Order: sequence, then structure tokens, then C-alpha cells
Amino acid sequence: MSRDAQQIAMTGKSVKRVEPMKFPMLDRKRRTIDTRENLLERINLHCDEIRANVDALWRTQQSLIRRARKCITLEGAHVEPTYSANQ
Repeated sequence: MSRDAQQIAMTGKSVKRVEPMKFPMLDRKRRTIDTRENLLERINLHCDEIRANVDALWRTQQSLIRRARKCITLEGAHVEPTYSANQ
């Protein structure tokens, strides 16, 4: 019996599947690295992708800090993310 079938049998509820996040760097097929130059080229390509997403990384960092502070304030209670243009 599959995990989904077991879950349905135990709870009577269907299982909601969550799609994994898509990361452009991880979407590429694995390729072998045969030369030092090839390795450096791939490293530089991925570094450029990270640099292009600095704003997203900064927002993620700020969100994590906000949520950690809220969690501390609520003494470990569940924290729901809040979305606001002013954050």
C-alpha cells in the first residue's frame, strides 16, 4: 500500500502534494566536468545567477529575521508569514 493510500485509510482525507521549489541552478542536467576551465566556467555562471538575484536573497534574509523575531516574541508559537509592501 502506498503512503498516500495509507494516509487516506488512516484519516479518510486525501493527501495534498506540494511541488518542490524550482531552482534554476538545480534544473540543469548533471554534466561531467572534464577540465579545470569547464569547472571555472560553471562556477562563474552560477555566481552570476546568484548576483542577479541579490534582491530576492535580501528579501528572503529580511523575512527570515522578521519571522525569527516574531517567533521569539510569541515564545515559539506558530508564526504565519505576513505580506506587506512596507516590510
